[in-house]
Amino acid sequence: MERLAARLLVLYVRLARLPSLGPVEVDAATEAGFAAAADALLAGGDPEIPEPRVEFLRWLAEDRPVVFHGSPRGDLTELSTERRSRDTTSFGDQTAVYASTDPVWAIYFAYLRRDGGWRGTKNGSIGAVGGPLYPRRYFFLHNRGSASPERFGPGTVYVLPPESFAAQPPLAGVLDTAHLVSNQAVRPLAKVDVTQEDFPFRDRIGYFRTREPFPLSLLRA
Repeated sequence: MERLAARLLVLYVRLARLPSLGPVEVDAATEAGFAAAADALLAGGDPEIPEPRVEFLRWLAEDRPVVFHGSPRGDLTELSTERRSRDTTSFGDQTAVYASTDPVWAIYFAYLRRDGGWRGTKNGSIGAVGGPLYPRRYFFLHNRGSASPERFGPGTVYVLPPESFAAQPPLAGVLDTAHLVSNQAVRPLAKVDVTQEDFPFRDRIGYFRTREPFPLSLLRA
């Protein structure tokens, strides 16, 4: 029964035709530039961040032992376990520092704003358990009524040490959510400024209705 449920979940995600990103592919010169910038950044320097930033961050996720947290604030020297929002899942509703192995998901939270019509978001990053970080599929939805331009703005992706973080158990044992929590405060290793132009799915934000079942919301994504 568990195997059947896992197969059905994987099939449903495929049929939902969610937006996706493939593996990071760069030439030797670009990789050398990425490596030099990464070394300087993680050593506490202030290097020029290679463009496109999302590709640099995705490369960093695969090539360095780091995780990521996105915030509209750029002045944080320590990430606290204090929280000001709620989540409908037990894993997502802990008093903890949240992070992701996938910087794309962190960019979403860095540039997201809660405007006057805001009531919530459904979002996620999904990959295969036991495989590489990419390819991944994504879904990003806001409640209807939150369509103002003020939903988005510049933000910061914090690069964090992974040691204190624990991963969310895989969905049905087969889907990796890239979702992490730390029950203690975390000091960033570095930070990278981002804008909405760095978020590859800024034109793929869907909308969900109040009390709408999650499988239907996923199809809207």
